[in-house]
Amino acid sequence: MKNFKNKMVFCTLYNSGYLDKGLVLYDSLSAVSNNFKLYVFAFDQKSYHILKDLEYPNLVPVSLEEFEDERLLTAKSNRTEQEYCWTCSSHTIKYVLEKKKEDNCTYIDADMLFYADPQILFDEIVESKCDVSIIEHRLSTNLENNRVLKLSGRFCIEFNTFFATENGLAILNWWCDRCIELCTATPDGVHFGDQKYLDDWEERFKGVHILQHLGAGVAPWNIAQYRLKKIENEKIYILHKRTRTLIPLVFYHFQAMKYLANGMVDIGVNMYPGYAEPKLCNVLYQNYINIVQKKQNWLKENYGLDLSKQYKEGFSKKTYFFADILGERTPFVILRKLWRMCIRKNRDYFSVK
Repeated sequence: MKNFKNKMVFCTLYNSGYLDKGLVLYDSLSAVSNNFKLYVFAFDQKSYHILKDLEYPNLVPVSLEEFEDERLLTAKSNRTEQEYCWTCSSHTIKYVLEKKKEDNCTYIDADMLFYADPQILFDEIVESKCDVSIIEHRLSTNLENNRVLKLSGRFCIEFNTFFATENGLAILNWWCDRCIELCTATPDGVHFGDQKYLDDWEERFKGVHILQHLGAGVAPWNIAQYRLKKIENEKIYILHKRTRTLIPLVFYHFQAMKYLANGMVDIGVNMYPGYAEPKLCNVLYQNYINIVQKKQNWLKENYGLDLSKQYKEGFSKKTYFFADILGERTPFVILRKLWRMCIRKNRDYFSVK
């Protein structure tokens, strides 16, 4: 029988450069549930040794030496670091189901934060009687987003659940094979990373469920669809504008934050179409930036891992978004992006405290 009452099983992957965010993710899960196990695929020795030393009760580190096989190593030699990480996401699920003998596994991204017990999501998944559950980007309908969906895909790899059933494993193996064949960061309308492959899964496979809970998968690209309603008992309640549904925020995906050279962080929200409510952005992002900074300080103090040096090396200038605009081909979209840059972009800058 499919259920998650005994344990919710998650997996994620990151290297030491993402260890601050990865540990914050774990802390957020621990704050809302004690009914989970998180497999972390450590993509360098430093992160693996730190995770082993921490001995967190619900965290299982997996080293690259343990994880990588011949097919992955071959793929690793002919793609970028980003493309290789995307290649591996499906394979981490496969490893947990086949090597660790778990009966279910959900891939989650390391730059997420949980605000409520995800058991509510798994209740929906079990109710659907599926073998695989996937989640949409949930972009609003407009010219820009329609093109994004065409190039990048309808679905996001951020909360993807597979059961170790015959059908679930067949779908997973198909996905793994496609990612080995090609996992490109250059969208062509047919391929993009690991996620474009999911576009036709409803038609291609049986037993695929699309997660419906609107408190899951909230992210920079769809935050404009929500308003902050209240914070009660440390839970954040948001209103979905279109459906007028009041829901608890289950998790938020802090994707593509950029550290700037002046001690600021660009959260990247206001360059997306739609009006992102400043109050909701402030509640989510300032808290996240603060707790990530505290985790950075803790890692430096306890393990000598100075992530500020890495962020400094990767600092962006505020002019980086001009490249995105200059690469645009549609005049209407160019004008809309220029308007957002001039009118709203200043709301994206948060200080690191």
